[in-house]
Amino acid sequence: MLKLSSFILCIFLSSSLVSYEKADPMDGSRNLMLYLDFVYLKRQAKIQERCIVRVEDGLPEGIAPGIIPDPNNPGFNIEEPIPSSCARGKCKVTTKDLLHKQGFDPGFRVTADYMPNKKVTLQATYTGLLDWKGERSANCPDSLEFPFQDHLNNTVDYQNANIMRTSLRSNYWNLEANYWYHVTPRRIDEFALAWLFGFRYLNFRENFHLKTETNTQASDFKINVKNRMGGLQLGIDFEGNIGPNFTWGILPKLGAIVDFAENHTVFKDNNNTQTLKSYNPSDFFMSFVGDFSTYFLFNLYKNLIFKFSYEVTYASNIALALNQIDFREDNISDIQTHIESGGSLMLQGLYVSFGIHF
Repeated sequence: MLKLSSFILCIFLSSSLVSYEKADPMDGSRNLMLYLDFVYLKRQAKIQERCIVRVEDGLPEGIAPGIIPDPNNPGFNIEEPIPSSCARGKCKVTTKDLLHKQGFDPGFRVTADYMPNKKVTLQATYTGLLDWKGERSANCPDSLEFPFQDHLNNTVDYQNANIMRTSLRSNYWNLEANYWYHVTPRRIDEFALAWLFGFRYLNFRENFHLKTETNTQASDFKINVKNRMGGLQLGIDFEGNIGPNFTWGILPKLGAIVDFAENHTVFKDNNNTQTLKSYNPSDFFMSFVGDFSTYFLFNLYKNLIFKFSYEVTYASNIALALNQIDFREDNISDIQTHIESGGSLMLQGLYVSFGIHF
């Protein structure tokens, strides 16, 4: 860590001490700028914390209720002891457990800027290949269940189960087209100010999967949620120049978007031979999305830029897969036409990029 800090400090000092006569890649004589970012982001969300796998109530202490074949004596059965972690009524997996398992994920961002003059920049940017996955399993012989509302459970495979495996997969990509107006030209004065107006489209999808396994069969509960969000945004960029080759800045953006959401739920039982629930409602609602970025920019050469930034993206009032889980056993008519909104999405992490100017 000390060597890395010393290396970064050396870059900063050397770039600050270079002559002011060095060619500036943002002097307006080069109209096209291309940037490629390596992205490393953590996904967080606002959800309702609910138990989705638990140990059934009323189990005897120390011994599982089920009987399994004795591998050493064919034709005979044995009682399998239950682990201490499988205490009766204990919740084994919650919705937040799956979120915490997702962690950080790498992706990329590509940006193209066109500057017809020093006052205006036309920008297009794409961020993608972000795919988070969280998994959590529970193993308690003949004692696991899906916690239906009011403890009513008439299913075959969602009670007295041996293993329940849960997973949550989230996929995100973002597209922007922005018009920048530079109130003061970049890289000339000590400080620079610009504002932007643009269009933004976000695509966020989630897949929730619960697989239950008994002694002889298995069934699946799946929820697929799609959020297609589009709208307008405004932003402001403030930069400070330390010498000709080093710039720092902050960039907040805020937009109002419309979220077109879709929820496809399939709940199967009895070795996937019976479909207890199957519906695919869609809806749209107003949401808000905001970004905050702080960045540092180095002029490495006359047409080469290195940029390092920490950025946060937040979207409100969207549909999340974990919020669509319905704990009623019956296929209630209201959930067939309704999507649960009110969830939020936050992405935060590091962006490291190189840019070349033509």
